[in-house]
Amino acid sequence: MPKITLSFRDRVLKVLPLQEGEVLIGRAPDCDLQIDSLAVALHHARIVTRGGESVIFDLGGGLRVGGQPVRERRLADGDRVALGKHVLTYSPEDVTTAERLAPEGPPAGAAPRRAWLQVLSGPRVGKALPLTRSLVRIGRRGEQSVIIARRASGYYVSALEGEKPPRLGDRPLGEEPQPLRDGDVLEVGGVRMQFFCEEAVQA
Repeated sequence: MPKITLSFRDRVLKVLPLQEGEVLIGRAPDCDLQIDSLAVALHHARIVTRGGESVIFDLGGGLRVGGQPVRERRLADGDRVALGKHVLTYSPEDVTTAERLAPEGPPAGAAPRRAWLQVLSGPRVGKALPLTRSLVRIGRRGEQSVIIARRASGYYVSALEGEKPPRLGDRPLGEEPQPLRDGDVLEVGGVRMQFFCEEAVQA
């Protein structure tokens, strides 16, 4: 079942499965997805789902995808639709963020790359955290945390929760996965860690 994820400033507010039929989005109490913001119209948009496909319609509140205004759009995996400062992210399957980041499997003829995090600050400074699983969660539940996923193309990190987003280098992390490169510095819950990755070894 497809779903939409409502977020504000990269913080997830609500996840709504899209069943067959219509979903009304806006500020009014009769909306299926109510958004408490003056930047959102009373009846801002409508999503119609039929046969596993979803189409979003602008009801006059204004919609933007990739910075461009749209009046009607068939939603594709990963589409981010802006309603004011709120964002709707579409996924064709009702899965968790962790599952959407599941690895694609190792490339043919290549051995898995070994990667780890080196703690740079806090009481565990100097400790190495090996990234041996397909999905590794860093941080405390209910507080600031991220998930690191191993894909065929490398390692990716995305924010899971926290009032303030974790940081990758000098920029805040959102829910969209970002590639990790050897030497990148990640800050989660006030703890700084450096990412290291060996080059893939051809079998």
